Amino acid sequence: MASALTVAPMFISTRVRAAISLLCLCTLVEMQAWRWGAEHRVLRIGGIVLLAIVAIDCFLTYRSCVFARSPSARGAWLEIVGVTVALGLLIALGGWWLREDYEHCWRFLERKNPADLSRWILVKAGVVALQQLALHWIVTPLCRDAVGSRTWGGVLAGVLFGLLHLPSLVLTAVTMFGGWAWIALFGRGGRVVPLMISHLALALLVHGLVPERYTLCLRIGAGAAEIEAHLYKTRTAEHRRHMHLLMSDKYTQRWGEGDDFIRGAFFDLLDRNLQMHTLDDWHESKHTRSEIAETILTSAHYEEKLSQRGVPRVLIDPRWWELPKK
Repeated sequence: MASALTVAPMFISTRVRAAISLLCLCTLVEMQAWRWGAEHRVLRIGGIVLLAIVAIDCFLTYRSCVFARSPSARGAWLEIVGVTVALGLLIALGGWWLREDYEHCWRFLERKNPADLSRWILVKAGVVALQQLALHWIVTPLCRDAVGSRTWGGVLAGVLFGLLHLPSLVLTAVTMFGGWAWIALFGRGGRVVPLMISHLALALLVHGLVPERYTLCLRIGAGAAEIEAHLYKTRTAEHRRHMHLLMSDKYTQRWGEGDDFIRGAFFDLLDRNLQMHTLDDWHESKHTRSEIAETILTSAHYEEKLSQRGVPRVLIDPRWWELPKK
């Protein structure tokens, strides 16, 4: 199939032209995600322009096939709803298996006020819409031309779609399997709007039901790498053991709930008394008990105390609940 804007020279075969266009797209997306930060404004703008050129080229090249639709809109919608429900159940089961009993579902809803939550969902919906359009109108046709096979081209497109969500391996796996399902559904029905809704619904389920230490808050590229080191600490067996202790009934009996728990955690873990203005900050942030414990255990102050005095006695003493509280 001839290239509309000739990203690659016309004397090159269709497969090679598709492979070159695909390589350009993946390289530009990865540079945007990993290399070009806020300080590379010119490069980011230039990359966006180049992405737009390649995307328009691909769209004009494959426009005859991206608008092909099945005669039954109802059948296409029902298929997509059924697959979305099945994938949602798998996500819920996976989240239950990965989640510790002290971890809460839908934590991101607790942190956001209604205005921020509405903005976040709108932005997420826009990103999801662009991803679905790119997957079905650009990436999948390019992969099929590059490989020379409709089936294996779809497989490659799903793999690339997943890999673009690194560094979270869980998010990569979920989007890879989701990508294969959406590609198959688009091939059967040709309707992208219900796939956008499916994508958004599954993204919300992943964000709400799978622990953020595995999904990195749905971030990709350099943005995810920035928080990966912090969230990695929450995946260790030692951290989970300490969290279970701090969430236990015995620890509640030792200090109590609410402000008493915060004061006790500061005393036991950081060996210091909590100031009133610091307590007010915790109130404003509206953290849950598990978030408070997790924040302290992953803080720089706690790391400093570990290097100076070792693990706090309350976390290693067999009869920690009898330790003095002053």
